[in-house]
Amino acid sequence: MLVVAFDKSLEYSRLCRAAWWISQGVPYIATNPDRVCPTDQPVVLVDCGSICACLTHATGRTPDITLGKPDPNMLSGILHRYGLESDEVAMVGDRIYTDIEMAHNAGAFGVLVLSGETTLEVADAAPKQPHLICDSIEVLGELIAKAHK
Repeated sequence: MLVVAFDKSLEYSRLCRAAWWISQGVPYIATNPDRVCPTDQPVVLVDCGSICACLTHATGRTPDITLGKPDPNMLSGILHRYGLESDEVAMVGDRIYTDIEMAHNAGAFGVLVLSGETTLEVADAAPKQPHLICDSIEVLGELIAKAHK
């Protein structure tokens, strides 16, 4: 079994070995589809989705399964554990293709914060729209605080 994840120590030889195993048909799992990791440093932190894109291009094979967002199972487990319905939960995140997609997949309220990867232009063009867009978590917190007064 091959598991691909965020890996800051990835070496070319390991990438080539992973491609070989994928081409041999071993089960291929990705931990998430995120293209990059957010950072305030002057660098792009390549994440699991980008590593998988490289491997897909080399082998012609996509992961057999991608765990985590946007798969609704993570949120479904939380709903079950706390006895909640999906319309009682908000999924908050900075990515349309994982966080907001998971909200839609789980039937939850999707809140996009613009303090990370997604811009307002990208959000406006997305096929599945967030239910709410906030500039940051701080702004969302202020909205929640005002609603409870």
